[in-house]
Amino acid sequence: MSDRTEQLAGILERAKGVHAVVAEKTGGADPDWALFYAWWLLNWSDFTAVLGRTPSLAELTVELTRLDEAYRAGPRRRPWPRAYAESLLDGLADRAGGPLIGTPVVTTADPRETAAPGSAREARRDQVRHHGRDDPTDWPRLP
Repeated sequence: MSDRTEQLAGILERAKGVHAVVAEKTGGADPDWALFYAWWLLNWSDFTAVLGRTPSLAELTVELTRLDEAYRAGPRRRPWPRAYAESLLDGLADRAGGPLIGTPVVTTADPRETAAPGSAREARRDQVRHHGRDDPTDWPRLP
């Protein structure tokens, strides 16, 4: 395993630990687990430095979901953090077109919100903000 793979697997292990605490406090089930992991990885870890680029929150959420489906469907020969780290480095790190390190990650105010096209709710949803190392509970909520 390369140094970068080891580093990324360690970061994923830390994310797993943080998510376990959150899941315990919320009753265990978390249908938005991939969003939580992606947000934590982008905002509270060295994930982007190790990966070598900053994927969008949506791109990373989709990639984590894809990796989970593939891992669950195939033979589990190694722990998921290591398997995901290898796949992320093979896929996301080399994918062209993503923002460079240090570029702000910009998403909608709350990526879980949905709205009808042209509605006031959609207009509010599409307000963007720079995600620093802030808490998502301060993101604007839609009525």
